[in-house]
Amino acid sequence: MVAISITLSTRWGEGKRIFFIILCYIPGLVSTAMLFALPFNAGTKTAHLGVIFNVPIVASFAGIMYSLLATNVAGYSNKVFLTREAPYYHTGITVCMAAFAANMATVFGLLYVLYARENKVRDVDLAGVEGKDLVNAFSYLTDQQNRTLRYKL
Repeated sequence: MVAISITLSTRWGEGKRIFFIILCYIPGLVSTAMLFALPFNAGTKTAHLGVIFNVPIVASFAGIMYSLLATNVAGYSNKVFLTREAPYYHTGITVCMAAFAANMATVFGLLYVLYARENKVRDVDLAGVEGKDLVNAFSYLTDQQNRTLRYKL
């Protein structure tokens, strides 16, 4: 999955990296939903194992997500898989589903929408300025100060 994600984002990634990140979360969300919905008994152990193998797919886009954040900007967590809930771990699975859904909403709802809107504002502000890509290319300005910077999507 990692090789596929790198190939897709390299080939068609410009302007679409956020959508590749969201695509990565879908198997994780579906897998945790299946863990939540499947009854836990001897007959479903194989299904549970297969679903658990799909959850780590979410990690395959971590590099793309980190690079996206790094290009756009010049602890510890509590234990949620509680022993008393074994073998089903309702709380841990519910937290994973909520986290995957929240990450998908955050990546699209915040990053994509905000970056795209800010790029449009900056395009209007600098309309007609020649060489606008190189105006502050080697400065130490932050992304907020450098109005010529365009956020990568």
